[in-house]
Amino acid sequence: MLSRVAESVYWMGRYVERAENTARLLDVSLRFTRELAASYHDGSGGDSDLRLMLQVLGAEERYAAHHGRIAEPELAAFVILDPDNPDSVVSCISTARDNARAVRESISTEMWEELNRAYLALHRVTPSLLLIDGIHDFCRQIRLASQLFQGVTDATMPHDEPWHFLQTGIHLERAGMTARILASRAGHLEQAGMLVRPEEAHRWFSLLRSVSAYEAYLRLRPGGVQPVGVAEFLLLSRDFPRSVAFGVQRVFGEIEAIDRILGINRRQGPGNTAGALAARLRYTSFDDLAGGALLPFLTAVLQQLDQIGNGVRRVYFESAVVAG
Repeated sequence: MLSRVAESVYWMGRYVERAENTARLLDVSLRFTRELAASYHDGSGGDSDLRLMLQVLGAEERYAAHHGRIAEPELAAFVILDPDNPDSVVSCISTARDNARAVRESISTEMWEELNRAYLALHRVTPSLLLIDGIHDFCRQIRLASQLFQGVTDATMPHDEPWHFLQTGIHLERAGMTARILASRAGHLEQAGMLVRPEEAHRWFSLLRSVSAYEAYLRLRPGGVQPVGVAEFLLLSRDFPRSVAFGVQRVFGEIEAIDRILGINRRQGPGNTAGALAARLRYTSFDDLAGGALLPFLTAVLQQLDQIGNGVRRVYFESAVVAG
């Protein structure tokens, strides 16, 4: 398989996943700020929570350079529709489609059709139409489009080398997003205690919803929503598909499968980094992350995820041929 095919399907997976994650995070953040103001008569906390969302997306400085204060219409247009924002939903879907078109022969017709349909629908939306039809309904449509694409991919794409690269991109992107969302609340973990304040409890409910984990958490952790339990679940759960540990384990498994297909036994490379990180997450006790240790731990995890991504690029994409 040519390295250009591997690289294109990898980034196709990453950008589709990024679009879904961004739409979900925006949707949950806007709902939370409205509920916070309505239920707890808090008219000041909303801006800080929306600013936190921009920090998670790595877009706070970019937003500030083009807009003044944080306002819902401008924020929604920036996160969803702004073509000058490289991580907006429209930019992510456009880049994913470009990568799909470059390797049209390596993906199924159904995959192309779903991605192209999402692209065309997005490019018919204007900021005014976004507000008329409703931001939340639009975010839901983006999430469904991504999930439909991933479902069609699993059902119609051979689970061979290109599929493993696509899955590597999806799960590396997903693990990184969950880690960044969790890091944004890590500094509040010690102060949260036993959820004395209702608005603080609501924040942790919203954090679960921002990674579609609310129902899964309540089913697997029936003791109720507690900050420490939420953080442990999103970081270390081996069963929830959007936890950091689950995503890293999947990345490790996909890279192992790629090297097995290539007939390579690497002593160094992204697979080793992913395996070491997966083992670290598997054998970490959350008790060891008390007393302010969670944020440094998550910072180290994010750095290692970046190393894995850089290693994938260096090892598989910067050579002329991945497999003969």
